[in-house]
Amino acid sequence: MRLTMKERGFTIRDSFRIQDENGKDKYQVIGTLIKTGTFRIKDMSGKELARIEQKFISLKRTFHLVIGGKRVGDIVRDGSFLGDKYHVTGYDWEVKGDIFDHRYSIFSNLKTIVSVKKKRLALTDTYVFDIEDEADEIPALATVLAIDYIASIERMNKRHKV
Repeated sequence: MRLTMKERGFTIRDSFRIQDENGKDKYQVIGTLIKTGTFRIKDMSGKELARIEQKFISLKRTFHLVIGGKRVGDIVRDGSFLGDKYHVTGYDWEVKGDIFDHRYSIFSNLKTIVSVKKKRLALTDTYVFDIEDEADEIPALATVLAIDYIASIERMNKRHKV
């Protein structure tokens, strides 16, 4: 199954819409007004399906993954001099590929859960997901949102370093 996530342009908060392979809106993502690392994934009627919340006091950059009101895992970035690695606890997922070029996949053991790539020639950030199992849509979407948030914060920090 293929999903496309498009950032809504010219908004005061992070906001995305997710479309199915036929171009029909399926989900919406709303971030907080202030960059706090909280995102809510909703269906098109506005019902919250999941949220990710950044844990601020942690040795590793961590986001809690909450689905159906229950914390089901964490999205964790392990940074080292060898490069960043991400994993999702509760699902036993690992992220491999080029995070900063936005071409990576999420794996469980050797099975591909989702492949992610960013479209280059788009007015707003646009990502394409190829998801193997529809049951993994929400946690995979949440994982990509957390990774994108971390990458955008780090790009912003590098631009402002003197």
